Amino acid sequence: MIVLVEVDKDIKNLNKYLEGIYMAINTFEHYVSMAKEEKNLSLLKDIELQFKSSAVDIINRIIDLGGKSKDEASLIGKVSETFINIKDKIMVQNDDQLLTEAYKYIETGLKMGNKFLNENELTTKSREIVVQDLKKQNALLDTFPSKIPLKK
Repeated sequence: MIVLVEVDKDIKNLNKYLEGIYMAINTFEHYVSMAKEEKNLSLLKDIELQFKSSAVDIINRIIDLGGKSKDEASLIGKVSETFINIKDKIMVQNDDQLLTEAYKYIETGLKMGNKFLNENELTTKSREIVVQDLKKQNALLDTFPSKIPLKK
């Protein structure tokens, strides 16, 4: 089934998705600042870079469509991020807890990304880009050490 989506709607929806990626980048910058062990710092930096790469892919698609991408997370995203940062400063006592929070964050992001796909119209090409991005995010879960309590 082919769904026709207006270019403006595609750009608007891609920008919504991009906001989530910006939130992930900011969150992982925060996690990087909290890591104590070098191997965990490296893992979290790699994940942050993956999210930055995702942002570039979405921005490029928006530009290809003739649109302008958002520059950062929305006010609601910033407020949510602030609460996460405060909670982490209080609750996270060591790198194992930090990695557990990072793992949970990616899982939540995947759920939200799949919900986004179900609730928003995208052109076929834009949908393919988002689906590929979610696959890359899912693969990030495999990069966490097996000692993470929530790891499948």
